[in-house]
Amino acid sequence: MVHDESSKVLIYGKYSATGGPCPAPVFKDLETIPDTRCREATLEGHTKGTMMNVHNLVSYLVGWNRLVLKWIDLDAKGVVINT
Repeated sequence: MVHDESSKVLIYGKYSATGGPCPAPVFKDLETIPDTRCREATLEGHTKGTMMNVHNLVSYLVGWNRLVLKWIDLDAKGVVINT
């Protein structure tokens, strides 16, 4: 695995001119959702026949992103990753 800034770009999206991460396009979409609707179960869940809300989806994606970043760091240190 190649360990450079491109690995983080896959997670965070393109970097801004100031060097910090720019929000991925999905964040622009999320900003359009009123706070009062974030917990309405309007999305199909990960398990057949279940529903989830925007809050659940974002939490799930953040959790996976953290795990992937951890794997990238461990792999860069030569640690074997059991997935």
